[in-house]
Amino acid sequence: MNLRSQGKQNMKEYYEIKMKKWADWILLFESIGLTLLLMLPIILMYIQLFYIYGRNTISIIIISFIGWFILMLLNGISNALQIMFAKATYKDNEIAKKLNPKAVFLYQVTNIGFAIFTLVIIFACLIMFVR
Repeated sequence: MNLRSQGKQNMKEYYEIKMKKWADWILLFESIGLTLLLMLPIILMYIQLFYIYGRNTISIIIISFIGWFILMLLNGISNALQIMFAKATYKDNEIAKKLNPKAVFLYQVTNIGFAIFTLVIIFACLIMFVR
């Protein structure tokens, strides 16, 4: 089994872990918060890039693809951190012990469904707000 397939299987197994709802929400918000904290310099550089070069239509399209790539990275990092936090929280759970954060990261970065969804949202926003 390759690493991407293992990541897909790990995400299915993660959703099968019996955990309390509040613990699941805490893990989610911890992973999102830490991801944003880690990626904040890159996000701020991206915003500056948009302010500087966002006047030309071709530049806006290129910058939007860069933003899409950053979103894919944020999704992968956030899910990998969530798996790592779940492994730390549920140390005695057999399912949690077998989860591989690297495989989950690779799967989420290359997740076709999320990629198409975010591209549609980005370009719908571009069509609506950039004229």
